[in-house]
Amino acid sequence: MNEPDRGSTLPSAGTLQAVQRASRRAAAVVHEDMKQGLSSLATIASLAPFVGVAGTVFGIPASFIGCGGEKSACMAAVVERLSVSVWSTALGLLVGLMALWSYRFFTGRLQTFDREMEAGSLALINQLTIYGGRLKPASAMPVSDGPMLGEQSPARLQHDQRSRRRSMFLASAGFVVAWCLQVVRYSERYFLPLDSATWLACVHLLFTFGVSCFPAYAVWVKLLHRRPGGLAALTSALCLCWGVVELVSPVHLP
Repeated sequence: MNEPDRGSTLPSAGTLQAVQRASRRAAAVVHEDMKQGLSSLATIASLAPFVGVAGTVFGIPASFIGCGGEKSACMAAVVERLSVSVWSTALGLLVGLMALWSYRFFTGRLQTFDREMEAGSLALINQLTIYGGRLKPASAMPVSDGPMLGEQSPARLQHDQRSRRRSMFLASAGFVVAWCLQVVRYSERYFLPLDSATWLACVHLLFTFGVSCFPAYAVWVKLLHRRPGGLAALTSALCLCWGVVELVSPVHLP
């Protein structure tokens, strides 16, 4: 039996180029979708140590307050407040290191996926080159009035907008309450003036938010597979719980 002429069944160069362009476009879309959040991690890794140092700088002047007791008791009080102000730098370094490690990890995974998608595109071109004669054009598909690929229905968009607004309201309320708890803690526990307590509460809330983002993201997105809209609400709830625990926990002052 004579073999068929394979030269007439091979796809043309234009067809292969079109397939290659479509593969590159799909890979670029997936790349942009997967690298969301990497810039935020890089920003957190760069700014968290500096914000921590700024919190320590603002906390050091508030540590030197007037004391009318014995010298040893005054020194102990000053050292206690200095140790509290140093926690800002420690938390800033912790958040920065965690963000840097996460950025390096996800960047490496993204590069691995890019290489896999490029290898898959080349494999597709090779398969089309070898078995192009066996392919047949698909029959005409009916046109649907629904949303196209990658689009969402208007009802789904409205639901997402309502969920986003509700999450932002809950997150804002949680942050305000957590900030008020920190102001009360610094004012009542450490006897700081209101302006110093306000600054320290803002810095402490920023670090608490940075630390709480990691477990909240792991639980909300990775474990529960929910949309990122409620991530801010869950993070604010963790910050609020952290503030309540710190407020009710006993503290020993000289």
